[in-house]
Amino acid sequence: MSTVVHIDHRTPLALAFTVAILSCDRPQPFDPAAHAAAVIAECGEDSSCVHERWLRDPRAWNVGLRAEVAGRKPQSLLVVETVREIASPELRRAPCLGDVTSAADLYYRTWVAAKASGEYPFAVFHWRSFDEAAAGHRAVVAAVADARGDDQRLWNEVERKPALDRACARFRGRRDRCETKTPAG
Repeated sequence: MSTVVHIDHRTPLALAFTVAILSCDRPQPFDPAAHAAAVIAECGEDSSCVHERWLRDPRAWNVGLRAEVAGRKPQSLLVVETVREIASPELRRAPCLGDVTSAADLYYRTWVAAKASGEYPFAVFHWRSFDEAAAGHRAVVAAVADARGDDQRLWNEVERKPALDRACARFRGRRDRCETKTPAG
């Protein structure tokens, strides 16, 4: 009487695959604060270098918060986008970032602009953390949707909501907390 032993040929293959997966070096998750520190160390006080190096890697600035909101007229879409920003050297001294930036010189910025326009954003909001930025982004999108492209109605919404008013750094013709004034002399 002979005994037949049946070995599944897939078992050694599965074992080899498992060992290969466990022995792989996995890449470390992206750390925006470490990236910001490296950019600032390499660029020093050169604002254009800081800005260009920061924008080079989308993992640094893109947080995935972007919305297109319909305006009053056809083809008048407004874009609301929130990004992670690094404070450039001259902006670190500006009054609009007083208590917004972290130790790593990072903050979040929500901007509102007409999609079809080449203009700069007409409204800019600053936030301290991602959680603040996510909630602020939703509030800005709601305010822009309610205003439907009317600057005065949007400004009224900003003034009426304390969180938006506190975060609003720039609004065309009404507020510019980031304006740097040079001393006369």
